[in-house]
Amino acid sequence: MKHFYAILLLVFGGLIQLKAQDFQFGIKKGSKNNSVLIVFKPGTTTTGQISSMQLTVGVLASVSSKPTASILQNYYGGAGQIAYPAPYESTETTTDGDMYVYTFDGVAGASQPSETYTAGQEYNVLEIQFADGPATANQVRLLQIPNGGTGGTSPGQYNCYMAIGGTDVTSVNQFFGDGSVNDGNSYAGYSYAPVDGILLPVKWLSFTASLKNSSAVLDWTAEEKNNKYFEVMRSLDGTKFSPVAQVSSKGAGMQRYSFTDEGVAKQKSDGYIYYQIAQVDKDGKRSASPVRNVLVALQEGAFIVTPNPVRSSAVVKINHPKEEKVALRITDANGKILYQLSTVLQKGLNTRTINTGNLSMGNYSLSVIGGSGSRTIKLVKAQ
Repeated sequence: MKHFYAILLLVFGGLIQLKAQDFQFGIKKGSKNNSVLIVFKPGTTTTGQISSMQLTVGVLASVSSKPTASILQNYYGGAGQIAYPAPYESTETTTDGDMYVYTFDGVAGASQPSETYTAGQEYNVLEIQFADGPATANQVRLLQIPNGGTGGTSPGQYNCYMAIGGTDVTSVNQFFGDGSVNDGNSYAGYSYAPVDGILLPVKWLSFTASLKNSSAVLDWTAEEKNNKYFEVMRSLDGTKFSPVAQVSSKGAGMQRYSFTDEGVAKQKSDGYIYYQIAQVDKDGKRSASPVRNVLVALQEGAFIVTPNPVRSSAVVKINHPKEEKVALRITDANGKILYQLSTVLQKGLNTRTINTGNLSMGNYSLSVIGGSGSRTIKLVKAQ
């Protein structure tokens, strides 16, 4: 069975006198199928201030494709606390073979608070998420490379370490939990704590979206294993995605796909439309591609108002066919004029702001009236 490994380097600092080097680390399944949760447990109740934190994740280099690893949740993050730059990367050798390793090296700001860590209690540190792997369930390890390793952008960084007040509090037996192995030589030996059954989803090799006429054309390439189908997801605001189609899997290995979202310009007359591909395994597990977008341009002669429903004001976008003077007019259901703005439009795209603060909640008509004719759309006033 192929193995996946995760390595964590943690550096903590504080302003206290320490009594013992007895902090240990553990690893558990995370909140998602493809994530792990890293925790620490003090052997002695200790109070201090966190100063920095370092994280390394790794994968056995014999896997069919190299995965990526990123921080899903940083329990010590936030303003003035611990932040992480892009990871160091290397291939390191262990007693179990060569591994891909990625180290996140974080430093805390001066406002990082002092906390008390109670003996025997577990504290969440980081949740790490995997992606772009061979789409099989594997073992992940939190581990110590002997003497911190040798390769990468910053050699000697791949161990598991914790400090409070600038003093190392890591136990010589760094790891706890089922299956953990401790060499007992501190940073000189190979030690680890494992967790089984972590999924690395389909490897997304490419994904593009383009607008052709009024349709969006999606093309993607993925390396698959155990994949059942792809679900095409669309969003008009970039936040809320809804399924629009299913595309069946072609089978294991590297496969190419294409899907056309016909007439999508009718869904949104101006602005970006967003797409994401969700991959669904035969056992129901899911992973998602990066988000791509297409830009829909306002057609000549058309106009829109944003936002709609409106509140105190709104922006009208008009793609006008020629230069001329027009009136922007709001009328109620009885045709009574409640607002009017006279303005000169240029040929092409024009924007104007209208005042809707005096309108009561309800439905209205917004018209653009000029020598070339008039056009009307529905306007909704929110509370």
